[in-house]
Amino acid sequence: MKIAPLLAQYLYSNGKLALTGIGTFSLENHTAVTLTDNKTSPLLLDGVQFTYNKTQGEDPALIAYISSESGKIKPLASADLDSHLELAKQFLNIGKPFLFEGIGTLSKSSNEFTFTSGHVLPESLKEPSHKEDNKLSKKEVQHNFSDLFYGKKKSDKKAGMYALVFFLCLGGLALAIWGGYAIYNRSNKHNEGKNTQSIKPNSQEAVNKNQSSNTLAGTTTSVPTGSYKFVLEQSDSTRAHKRFARLKTFGWNVVLEKNNPTTYQLFLILPATPSDTARLVDSLRTLNGKQVIIQ
Repeated sequence: MKIAPLLAQYLYSNGKLALTGIGTFSLENHTAVTLTDNKTSPLLLDGVQFTYNKTQGEDPALIAYISSESGKIKPLASADLDSHLELAKQFLNIGKPFLFEGIGTLSKSSNEFTFTSGHVLPESLKEPSHKEDNKLSKKEVQHNFSDLFYGKKKSDKKAGMYALVFFLCLGGLALAIWGGYAIYNRSNKHNEGKNTQSIKPNSQEAVNKNQSSNTLAGTTTSVPTGSYKFVLEQSDSTRAHKRFARLKTFGWNVVLEKNNPTTYQLFLILPATPSDTARLVDSLRTLNGKQVIIQ
């Protein structure tokens, strides 16, 4: 279950939403947001105030609410919220507005925050909670799966459409990752050609070792226009080189770059639009098994 609708629902129910490292949204009259207000047309959310507070801590009540509605344990609910808020901070820090669905848009300019109210999240767009999902009996669940794979002719066309949409989405993600790899390969080969011409013969052994590992020690990789740098991990030398070698065996065109004398960074450079970054972060986090951030 997505985090964004849960944040809006929490604000509607409690009249206050405190987000770690960002600040607090306050709804003056949260009882005005009822289930019948927004069924026919979207309503502008009125009376919302935002107070910036970069030292704002985690709200245990919010974590408990997300855990209850999503069916996840509290540590996982907290991790999902942190990932969502980290993405929001990244957008704000590069001067891009970030939409909190069902609440409004937050922008940052010259260290000042501007909040613009959005529309009340329609009931039709809210995802069913974990509690509502549990209302399905085992018989109903079994029936749904059997209809998908062994259903009657009436449902064959709908099942085929679902399968087509799934494979199109999967193909689109694969194409985006492949495009990023291709762009990075061209850039990396061009840079290696320049470096080889400027290195003396007596340092050739170090060059060969560097090229064989694709490690860019002490350098900063440039990110082409229209692409983003997705950081998979930051760790010490031993851990970073071990993880780098592991990802290479999977065919990932990952880059290992030295940040400082003790820290290394593993990342991918992929082409994406601002609206695609959240989807790519979620996909890479699932494949990588760790939180992924954008730099």
